[in-house]
Amino acid sequence: SMEDCSDRGVKETPASESERCVYGYVRGQDVFIWSADDAVWLRREWRVTGGLVGALPGIPRQNIHLGLPLCLAPEETSLLLAKGVLKLKEYAPLKRVGAADIERFEKLRSEDFSEQFSAYKERVAKARLRWTSLAAEKHSQRKQLVDIHIGEPVSKRAKLEPAVSQKGRSKGK
Repeated sequence: SMEDCSDRGVKETPASESERCVYGYVRGQDVFIWSADDAVWLRREWRVTGGLVGALPGIPRQNIHLGLPLCLAPEETSLLLAKGVLKLKEYAPLKRVGAADIERFEKLRSEDFSEQFSAYKERVAKARLRWTSLAAEKHSQRKQLVDIHIGEPVSKRAKLEPAVSQKGRSKGK
């Protein structure tokens, strides 16, 4: 019954399953069940499925298979409250966020962004230096080839140019 539900703690085991009470933690308009035993019991005994909305501990970045908490639909919450099976509690740690906490979070986020941006700029600078040195090396090689050809007599250059162009044409055929 409801009296039993309000007097028991979350971890206590009721004398019988009919006296069992489940605690739902309210956040905004949503009610969450954090106990795995309670979520399974609600499914088996009351056919309340809700929706799992939490990440799994081993693979938190996937979103195909979700875990606790179980978020109850408004209709499920109303039914369980009417039957005296559910007791609602405000989840205080999610409710109270002080100005000092927000300021600290913003400061840490700003520091992280600055560190990441500095690392990015450093990586870009290294890449530019690498590409610049490669370009300078290629330019130097081209200049050496041009200087070699420029230093040769015109008659020899004329002989080399058609040979180069014929080689290029023969590759295309």
